[in-house]
Amino acid sequence: MSSYTQVQQDKLRRAVRDAYRNFRFYRDKLSRAGIEPASFRGLRDLEQLPFTTKEELQTHFAFADLYQRLSHDLYYIGFTTGTTAVPMPVYCTYEDFDRWEQNLSKGFAIAGINPSDVVQISLGRCGIACVVFIGAVRRTGAAAMPVDVDLMTSDAVLDRMKQFRVTFLLAFPSITRELCRLVEVGYSKEGLALRTVFLMGEAWSEAFRERVRLSLGAEVCDMYGSTEMGFVAMECKLHRGLHIMADQVLVEIVDPVTGQPVQQGAEGELVVTTFWKEALPLIRYRTGDIASAIKGDCECDVGTPRISRIKGRAGDLIFIGSTKLHPLAIEALVVDTLDKTCNYQIALSREREQDMLTLVLEVDAPPKKAAAIQSRLAQEISTLTDDLNALIKAGIIAPPDIQLVPPGTLPRIGGKIRRIVDRRR
Repeated sequence: MSSYTQVQQDKLRRAVRDAYRNFRFYRDKLSRAGIEPASFRGLRDLEQLPFTTKEELQTHFAFADLYQRLSHDLYYIGFTTGTTAVPMPVYCTYEDFDRWEQNLSKGFAIAGINPSDVVQISLGRCGIACVVFIGAVRRTGAAAMPVDVDLMTSDAVLDRMKQFRVTFLLAFPSITRELCRLVEVGYSKEGLALRTVFLMGEAWSEAFRERVRLSLGAEVCDMYGSTEMGFVAMECKLHRGLHIMADQVLVEIVDPVTGQPVQQGAEGELVVTTFWKEALPLIRYRTGDIASAIKGDCECDVGTPRISRIKGRAGDLIFIGSTKLHPLAIEALVVDTLDKTCNYQIALSREREQDMLTLVLEVDAPPKKAAAIQSRLAQEISTLTDDLNALIKAGIIAPPDIQLVPPGTLPRIGGKIRRIVDRRR
């Protein structure tokens, strides 16, 4: 048993015991599954633990029970962004907040942040995640500079980055795409001191990594976590997967339909158990995010298990007609067509008994070029799979509709763009 596995074994038993003892939600849930903390054997019994979902926490995790036990220790109440569901309250004790900041600061150390750096935090609304990031940056000795991009134009954001010699940027891909676009259409990047961009909160492609390198002159580092889970994993400088903070979280990969573990290296849904959260513990929390485990050790010195970058969300699979597509497959076609990435949204509707896919792209293009882009993408998407092509030819699915809109048109929620909008529901 490796050193981190022994740590996980001990912390898992403690997490189950504390959740059972302290929260009626988990006590009822574990009792229904026949789990008694006294006889729970840790990792060997892991698959016997029931999953926890965001919907369950929103519906059944009672604030009254939490407040009765932690009223004097409750330090912060925040909310998830609500990009994919109704915003969920997230509770922290002082110790929770402190541990969250400590975990993040370890990740920032892996990425090379030091006391001479200035770190700009641009995550839409200045919510709980922004507050934690500021504290984590403070622990590295660097200067933290939160910038609310909802209140500033993108060129003003770049001006501020130059003025204060920002070296690290923490942002959503949607925000970073707009900064890249401004440089590509003529904004001078002379004076930018940016070295690394941390991307989080949305799926993005390797083509986008290269775009950021070329446009902003910065390396790109992927981070994984969420408001409710905290910090889970981060890329090292070799970019060979994300290193899991194995002393703070336990990560499983399961089949999103059956809930059973997938084979080593196969894609599946990430399930996370937290060891550090007192006010809102998570036991086998279904994230909805799709990734795979990476075999072997990385050549860096981090020394923890790795997962691939997030491939997307299980709920983001596009079911159209009798076939399914993944948004990143469509994004790859966009990159091939435009030779760059852009912000986009996929809308699904049903008209005259036909499913229809509408792809909306934030692209500035003259009419002749715009028509060529629309024609090529409509053809590429129609033939993306044999099944899709056959359904379009049979009239079961309408040909895809491609719409080009000016940059900044698509609605943002907390700085993020909702990738899939299904109007059939």
